[in-house]
Amino acid sequence: MAQTELEVLRTEAFDLEQEVARLTAQADELTTVLGEFDHQARRYRDALERAGGRSREAERALRELGENQALAGRERAAAAAALDTLRDRLAAIRARIEVLSVPGGGV
Repeated sequence: MAQTELEVLRTEAFDLEQEVARLTAQADELTTVLGEFDHQARRYRDALERAGGRSREAERALRELGENQALAGRERAAAAAALDTLRDRLAAIRARIEVLSVPGGGV
C-alpha cells in the first residue's frame, strides 16, 4: 500500500530529527575538543616561556595543535552549517505536517 504524503513527511521528519541529534552531538564534541586544544596550547606556551623561548618539542607540539585546532574548527563550522540546513528543512516539514493534519488541510 502506498504511503500518504503525511506518512512520508513524518518519516522524513523522524530521520531529520535523528540526523540533527547526531550532528548536535558531533558539534558539542568538537567544541569540547577545541577547548582541550586551547588548554594544551596554553601549557606548551608556558613551557616554551619557561625554556626561554626555545624548545623544539614545545614548538612542534604548538604547530601540531594549531593544525588540529584548524581542522576541528572547520569540522565544527561544517557541522553548524549542516545543522542550520537540516533545522530549516525540518521546520518546513513540520509546518506541512501541521497543515496536512487538519481535516481537509491537504486539499
